[in-house]
Amino acid sequence: MTDPGPIRPADMLFPQRRAAILNDTCVTCGGGVDVHAFESDCEAREYRISGLCGDCQRELFNVEGE
Repeated sequence: MTDPGPIRPADMLFPQRRAAILNDTCVTCGGGVDVHAFESDCEAREYRISGLCGDCQRELFNVEGE
């Protein structure tokens, strides 16, 4: 279980974010998330902020794989 951090104003609009992070799932695709397998610390931090898995982050932010 990942700590989603403090309640944020966006949580009122997107309450599924906290639940997804607590259950180690992605808020977008619903896939499981291994919080120790992110490609970078930046991806791990973004997951705790947005609830997006690494694949969904790369798709949203249009990042090409190496």
